[in-house]
Amino acid sequence: MRRLQIDSMELIGGDRTLEFSPGLNVVLGPMATGKSTIVKLIRALFASVPNDLAPEIGVNVPSIRAR
Repeated sequence: MRRLQIDSMELIGGDRTLEFSPGLNVVLGPMATGKSTIVKLIRALFASVPNDLAPEIGVNVPSIRAR
């Protein structure tokens, strides 16, 4: 079995970095705060960029980088 681990994800242009702790990470927040977008961006790290990203992501975040 392969192990996949993301320690951090940087939204280039958005000036935001998400830090993940070892183990299970839970993202909580009110509606329309970006929880689903985080999951879509993680998916984009390993596959193609989803077509249903919020328009502001394409304008404000031209690329992402993860460690």
